[in-house]
Amino acid sequence: STVVPFGLWNKKDIVKNKKFEKFTFVYNHRLQQYKNWETTFEVFDELQKSFDFDVALCPVGPVNITTVNKRPYTRVFECKNQTEYYDVLSRCHANTFNSQYETFCISIFESMMLGLATIVPNSTTMPELLGANNPQLFNSKKEQIEKLTSLLKDNAKAEVFGLENSRKAKKFDIDSYCKSLNDIFVNELTKENTSDKIKPHATPTNHIFKRSLSCQIA
Repeated sequence: STVVPFGLWNKKDIVKNKKFEKFTFVYNHRLQQYKNWETTFEVFDELQKSFDFDVALCPVGPVNITTVNKRPYTRVFECKNQTEYYDVLSRCHANTFNSQYETFCISIFESMMLGLATIVPNSTTMPELLGANNPQLFNSKKEQIEKLTSLLKDNAKAEVFGLENSRKAKKFDIDSYCKSLNDIFVNELTKENTSDKIKPHATPTNHIFKRSLSCQIA
């Protein structure tokens, strides 16, 4: 099989803003069960006991927003368009979540593209996005908390991960996507037609079936 990365990276979408003064996580995922959002906010609750930080919510939709907005560290940003959304996203330092499954995860890709650290599960499509064995991947809630604690103790680590992520995101550019598709089409078009190879194998079986049927009739 062939994997063709989406062509989502676009130079015009890159926003370089000064980060929020206070370390800020972004939560730009749905507040739905498959995202395990309650686990993510349990992690934030645990970290909040020892660190001062904010969690920017944008855009997450109305479902469960009241519940998470009761936390002292949450800030809701009502972004009216992509420009406003990217403006807020680019000011954040890191993204984390505990999703059970993803088909790609545009929210993590956007965070990578705009230079955020991404502390995410070592499952679903995350190893494909970040690369296998990436130190930002975690295998348990305990490990997630440890990695996030490390960022909160040393904010420079988030910056290093962010720069690495922004470089990795470039492989998902539209030109590479189109080239990959073109290579696949050219390869398929130049393959030898396999239908002629199948016919000789099918013919003897057909004769055997006819002879067997003739004997039964006789």
